[in-house]
Amino acid sequence: MKKRILWLGLSFLLVATLVLISCGPAEEGQQAEEGQQAEEGQQVEEGQQEEEEEEEEEEEEEEATTPTDPVSFNDIIPFLPGPPSGWEADDAFGMTQSVQEWSWSVAIREYMNTATDESVGVFIYDSAYYYGFGWWLTWENAIEWESTEGYARSITFEGYPAWEVYASPDSYTLMVLVADRFLVMINAETEDSLNQFAGLIDYGAIAGLA
Repeated sequence: MKKRILWLGLSFLLVATLVLISCGPAEEGQQAEEGQQAEEGQQVEEGQQEEEEEEEEEEEEEEATTPTDPVSFNDIIPFLPGPPSGWEADDAFGMTQSVQEWSWSVAIREYMNTATDESVGVFIYDSAYYYGFGWWLTWENAIEWESTEGYARSITFEGYPAWEVYASPDSYTLMVLVADRFLVMINAETEDSLNQFAGLIDYGAIAGLA
């Protein structure tokens, strides 16, 4: 009886061992194949997602580089500040310029301090997403620098990207990019005047013109 039980036990162990030997590699191979298929599927899915993202970026770039009608200079002029106390101002000037299918507009006003004869100029450009006109190229190619003659600094002004430039002895400039299309530029002879006029402009309202 004990021998029969021992024999049955050994037989079961042998059969189990043979099953494990015969099935183990197959199962491992199947698991490896399934893992490879899952990895390939994930790679395909990631590739499709990257393609979709690239297509979306291309569409956005195409929209941004499609000719757009600029805001009329007549609608920009009201955003030029009135002369503060102690200052006089010329009548505002506006114009639209075009190159092939692209157009952009600008509103300009000059101010004069009645006590010191200091002058300030305020310019508001609507690039209409055309990045080829002079001041936009200046913005795009600007670099930070500092020397005995002045400096150029990349800053944030009123929440918008901006450049502050000083050239000795009496040239101060602030350029503010609004809504990726409007370029507000102020030229002054003193830093105090630059800051004064920069604070008179409603940049959020200009962004609303887009």
